[in-house]
Amino acid sequence: MSTMRAQRSQPSRLTGWRGAVAGLIAASMSLALSLGLLELALTIVYPQGGSPPIFEFDPELGHRHKPNLDFVHVWNGHDNVSSIRTNDFGLRSTSVPVTKKRGEYRILALGDSYTFGYGVGDDDAFPAVLGRMLKHAGEPSYDDIIVINAGVSSYGTAQELLYYKSQGRTFQPDLVLLSIFVGNDVQDNLCTHYTELTKHTRFPCFDLVGGELVLASAPQKPAEKSDKNIRLLPHLKYKAKQTNLFRMLYGKAKGVLAGNATMVDMLGALGVDVHPGYVPHVVSGWYAEERAEHGWALTRALLKELQREVEADGAKLALVAIPSRVQVIPQLFDVSRVLYPGEPAVEAFLADPTKPQRVLQAFGREVGMPVLDLAPAFAERDDTLDLYYPSVAHWNEKGNHIAAERIHAFLTQERLIPGGSAGADATVPSRSARNY
Repeated sequence: MSTMRAQRSQPSRLTGWRGAVAGLIAASMSLALSLGLLELALTIVYPQGGSPPIFEFDPELGHRHKPNLDFVHVWNGHDNVSSIRTNDFGLRSTSVPVTKKRGEYRILALGDSYTFGYGVGDDDAFPAVLGRMLKHAGEPSYDDIIVINAGVSSYGTAQELLYYKSQGRTFQPDLVLLSIFVGNDVQDNLCTHYTELTKHTRFPCFDLVGGELVLASAPQKPAEKSDKNIRLLPHLKYKAKQTNLFRMLYGKAKGVLAGNATMVDMLGALGVDVHPGYVPHVVSGWYAEERAEHGWALTRALLKELQREVEADGAKLALVAIPSRVQVIPQLFDVSRVLYPGEPAVEAFLADPTKPQRVLQAFGREVGMPVLDLAPAFAERDDTLDLYYPSVAHWNEKGNHIAAERIHAFLTQERLIPGGSAGADATVPSRSARNY
């Protein structure tokens, strides 16, 4: 009798397992279908965007903008949707004749993604806003003032120097306005990756030999990607991270944590690893002992060489120091205290966050180069966080306009534009939190 019961129970167990497996498969398919439909909807209605496809390889500079682009781009995290246009020279500027008209005053704006206007439309990048302000001011000494936006994302001082020597000077600028982003320009000049801090070959790399500036290596063209030797699981993980759904959820979570030191501290106490895996770029470039001294010495030499080239052409060079977000956004500053306890370089930054600007201003006084520190213009405000796009991590339209206003005041105060006068109400405030 017991044998018969056992025989009857075996099919019952098999049926139960089959039912469970079938249910699991059905649930997985339903979940996959739901996620697929959600991904499709996001792709159509709310794509997460990313960096614009605007670059081509340049054997001297590493990369440059493709010329004559004209398209509408969705930026990271759908923070903004705007136009991107480049002229015959690949610049985000209206067409500029090489030959300068009589009575024309030209300002050449060199810099990286902040100068280019990463995240905003062509007309909202600060060089374009500055150009309109200057025209509206109606300076009487010149018939026309033109601001040429030669900013290129990921350019460091080395590329800006080489660009000026090969192309920038052909525009015959009267003033070269160099924006140096204290967040990562030193790392760019050292040719190091932002996170791994290892050397790369994407940029032209200079070095100091006996105190002299020497081009150590030219950029190497990136190798073509191959489908060979692709491991399935890492590839699937990479593809999953590229989906609109993942990027939207990750961006929202990152945005919440970036502005909430208490929540980051609580998650850490619960055993959640919230460390990003690297220190803020401004810390790595200006405060890490193994890089800071050589990084500044190299950057200083590049700046002096650019000054020599500009002044040899009869023009002037002025410097604009663009702050790192962690220097001017209180929430990010506070989060840094929680994320990096006991990290010597971060502790040095937290104790003296204005060091990069102070070093740049002392350098400017030494070599006779006007320097504008933009940090106070942002740190003194109560709405600084709202001046940056959360995913793009650059100034939004309002942030670009504030930068343009301060630069206009600076140019007027330093008599760097026609009609400028010292003592005009163009004073740049020097008060704010954290030593500003």
